[in-house]
Amino acid sequence: MSGHDASGLDNSVVEAVRSALDEVMGLTFEEEMLDQSLADTGIDSLDLIEMVMVLEESLGISTSESDFDGVTTLRGAVDVIERHRASVA
Repeated sequence: MSGHDASGLDNSVVEAVRSALDEVMGLTFEEEMLDQSLADTGIDSLDLIEMVMVLEESLGISTSESDFDGVTTLRGAVDVIERHRASVA
């Protein structure tokens, strides 16, 4: 069973985001990045789509691009992913 970190997020999802950021963007994840705008972290919409594809594969979930409409932070993306994981659990 996965735990939650100090930010209240599922540790396994945060670790998957950490890995996807490194793989797709070459960025090192820092917790304060969760609440920065995607633009401030250098992530554009195409980068987000690529990261989501990596996350889907690593977490065994399936989402649609529309699920991420309006997502402006990594925390928002993590929230969408956590909802999908909960719906298939």
